[in-house]
Amino acid sequence: MRTEAARNTRRKLLSEWRRHEVLDAVRRIFARLGYAAVNVEKIAKEAGMAKGTIYLYFKSKEEIIAAVIACE
Repeated sequence: MRTEAARNTRRKLLSEWRRHEVLDAVRRIFARLGYAAVNVEKIAKEAGMAKGTIYLYFKSKEEIIAAVIACE
């Protein structure tokens, strides 16, 4: 049986991994199409996630862009 700490660690790692997947997807879109082409729908498709899932990790496109610029 897992402890609560182990479950929390797993959730945190999964959350961090998904955030990085989103940021990597944005970088790929930037490289191919440029800033103007970036939208949450394209980010979700590129990351292999549902559009709503993106909003679990970021509040807006602008927040995602800021995270990419900050090199998170």
